[in-house]
Amino acid sequence: MTLGEVVKKYRLERGLSQRELAKLAGRSPSFISLLEKGKYVFTSQITLDKLAHALRIKPQILYEAALTGAHKPIKEIRQPTSEELLREVNALMCIQVPIRGSVPAGIPAVKEELFEGYIAISKDELSTTRKDIYALRVCGESLEGDNIHDGDLLIIEPDIAILDSKIYVLRLGDEVVARHVFQKQDKLKLVASNGSYQVIEVTEAEILGRVVLAGRWQKF
Repeated sequence: MTLGEVVKKYRLERGLSQRELAKLAGRSPSFISLLEKGKYVFTSQITLDKLAHALRIKPQILYEAALTGAHKPIKEIRQPTSEELLREVNALMCIQVPIRGSVPAGIPAVKEELFEGYIAISKDELSTTRKDIYALRVCGESLEGDNIHDGDLLIIEPDIAILDSKIYVLRLGDEVVARHVFQKQDKLKLVASNGSYQVIEVTEAEILGRVVLAGRWQKF
């Protein structure tokens, strides 16, 4: 059985509607609907654990269903342990993102690109399916109003059209900065979410990419 079929089976056994299961698992009804229709092959460990708790079943049942849905070949006759299943599920559900250095979220400054390693991010955390995303480490406090702090990582989707108010990483001559961007006729207005930083207006800037996610992940 696929993951969606298993979820539907236990949901019906528990007498739950899709909306009720979604509420218990902290997910949207549309997510549960798409999952049961087979539109999601993989989802994160956190979501699997929440679904298992809501359905009152062992998480291992959903781990096994997720792997079955991925058509993973069975390499061993023995039954894999929960830990082994979890490692395989995490590997299928995550994308490796390179850390390419840091970006000022403060006073613009020159920052050389420097590869620091990788982080693993769950695919269902990301709003993009592009393979060329990368991470930059935040230096400064200008985005603290967005709950983005010094030392956090920004996940960047490169070279993308500007949508007003979204956070972008821009190169201003030899300087690099992360700010909310607004188009203002022939200028770009760069705004910090920390009110102690001044608004910057420029006529020319290279858009390096849009911030699609921010947080802290373990580097490997």
